[in-house]
Amino acid sequence: MYSGLRGISLLNRRQKQSRISSDTGFTLKLWIIGLPLLWTVVGLIEVFSASRFRAEELRGDPTYFFQLDLVWRILGIIIFFLVSRVSLDTLKRLARPLYLLNIVLLVLVLFTDPINGARRWFSLGPINIHPLEILKFTIVVVLGLQIEEIFRKGCSNYKEHLHQHLKKLGYTVIFPVLLVVLQPDLSGAGIIVLISFLMYLFLASDRYKIKDLFYAVFLGGLLSVLLVALVPYRLQRFKVYLNLLFKGQVVDIFGAGNQIYHILIGISRGGLWGVGLGQSRQQAGYLVETTAFTDSISAVIFEEFGFILGGLFVFSYFYWYRKILQLLNSLQTDRFTHNILFGLATLIVLQAWIHFAVNLALLPITGVTLPFVSYGGSSLIINFVMLGVIKRALDEKIKALL
Repeated sequence: MYSGLRGISLLNRRQKQSRISSDTGFTLKLWIIGLPLLWTVVGLIEVFSASRFRAEELRGDPTYFFQLDLVWRILGIIIFFLVSRVSLDTLKRLARPLYLLNIVLLVLVLFTDPINGARRWFSLGPINIHPLEILKFTIVVVLGLQIEEIFRKGCSNYKEHLHQHLKKLGYTVIFPVLLVVLQPDLSGAGIIVLISFLMYLFLASDRYKIKDLFYAVFLGGLLSVLLVALVPYRLQRFKVYLNLLFKGQVVDIFGAGNQIYHILIGISRGGLWGVGLGQSRQQAGYLVETTAFTDSISAVIFEEFGFILGGLFVFSYFYWYRKILQLLNSLQTDRFTHNILFGLATLIVLQAWIHFAVNLALLPITGVTLPFVSYGGSSLIINFVMLGVIKRALDEKIKALL
C-alpha cells in the first residue's frame, strides 16, 4: 500500500516537472526569442526610416545604412544560434581568456586614429569594431565566475574581506573602466560600473556587502562629479538637463541643448498615435550626426508611432526582463549559471532603460544604443551573443528537469 502511494507520488512529481519543463520551453520560445526578434524587425524598419536622409547626404544612397544593418542583423541571428550550441562549461573555461583578450583590445584601440575626437573603434573599411561592446559581455561572464569563486569561503573580518574578495573584483572592473574613460567614453564606463554594481548587489552573499556598497556609491558619485565638472561640454550638457528638470525650459538650443530640444519636438509631434512610418522630421538632419538611427532612435519611434505604441514598446523590454527573472526563479541553477543569466538580462534592460530615459529627458544627454534596435554592428552582434548564452543556459536547465 505504502509503496503504491510512493509510486504515485513519484509519478505525480515527474508529471509536474514535465509540465514545468513544457511551460518553460514554451515561454522560452515566446519571450526569450520572440520579443528580441520583434525588436530586431522593428529596428530594421526604423533604421531604414531614420537613416535615409543621412545615407543620401553622406553616401549618395538612401539605403546605404539599411543595407549594412540588414547584413549585421542576419549575421547576428546566425551567431545567436551558433552561440546557443556552446555549453556553459565551455563558456566558463573561456571566461578569463576572453576577458584578457578584451583588455588587449582596449589598450590597442587607444593607439588608433581618433574618430570625432575619440579612440573607440578599430576601422576596417565600412566596419567599425567597438571593444567596449565586447567588454559588456565579457565583464558579466568573468564577474559571474568570480562571484561564484570568491564567496565560497567566508571572511572573519573586514580587512580579510577587502583583501580576498574586493581586491580581486575591484581590479577586474576598475582597470577596463579606466581604459574606457581614456577613449573617452564616460557613458560606456558608467554602464560597466553599473552592471558590476548590480551584480554585486544582488548576487554576492556577504555580510559586508552593505558597507561595501556605501563606499562604492560615495566614491563613484565623487568620481562622476569630477569627470563631469572637469570637461566643459559634459558640464554644459548637465546644466541644460538641470534647467529642463527644474524650470521646464531647454536652453542653448543651438549648442548643448540642441539634441534634447529636437528629441522633445519629435515626441511632442508624435502625439498619441504618431505621424506615420517614414514621416519623422527630426531624422532629416535635426538630430545630430547619425543619432536618429543610433542613440536617439527611440525619439524617432515615438514621433512616428506615437506615445501609446511607443510606450508599449518601452514596456516590452521590462516585461521581457520580468519573464527572465520568473524563469530564473523557477529553475534550479548552479551559481555560475544564475549569475550570468541575471547579469546578461540585466545588462540588456539596463541599456534599454538608460536609452529610453535619455530620450524622454529623464537623464542628461549621453550616447547609449537601444539593444536589438539601434544601428551598429558591434552592438547588434554582442546583443545576439548574450541572447544565445541566455537561451543555452535555460535550455540546459530545462533538459535537467526532463
